[in-house]
Amino acid sequence: MKQNRWSKSLAAGVEALVLLMLCETAAARGEEDIWLSLVGTPALTPEVRFAILRAHKALEDPRCQQIFLDFQDSSGRTLQERLDSLSETGQRHLAGMLFYEGWNGRPCPGPQTLAMTIPGSRVVYFCGRKFASMIRRDPSALGVAILHEELHSLGLGENPPTSEEISRRVAQRCH
Repeated sequence: MKQNRWSKSLAAGVEALVLLMLCETAAARGEEDIWLSLVGTPALTPEVRFAILRAHKALEDPRCQQIFLDFQDSSGRTLQERLDSLSETGQRHLAGMLFYEGWNGRPCPGPQTLAMTIPGSRVVYFCGRKFASMIRRDPSALGVAILHEELHSLGLGENPPTSEEISRRVAQRCH
């Protein structure tokens, strides 16, 4: 019991520190609006906020930004072309996504599914208890999951590529 409380306290402390550092960086760049929309949603669990912050930070790296060139939407356009048509960066698009816990009252699907969205939708549904479990085992997988869903929100379908292929490519570029 004590270790569980300690783990939660540590995760919350790490999140607060990362949030403070990233907010200062965002403010220096004039991106306060992104941070208000990104972390201002009270329904987000600390683990999901951590994952979004991690994904946002990863997208600062040009190598990570290559994920938008690696994949195409159903019309054959790269996801970077989709971002360009929206006059957005990967970070700005991520800040405009909406995250909700659960699947309309149904249990979270499958043991591997952390989150899901429909291609082209900015709404992502996540499984909070799976994020809470994963933050202790593999925190980097949470940022990968958020970026994976961002690719779908830009129009990427699956099969092909498989979910595993998408996550593997994101992890390679953004880890």
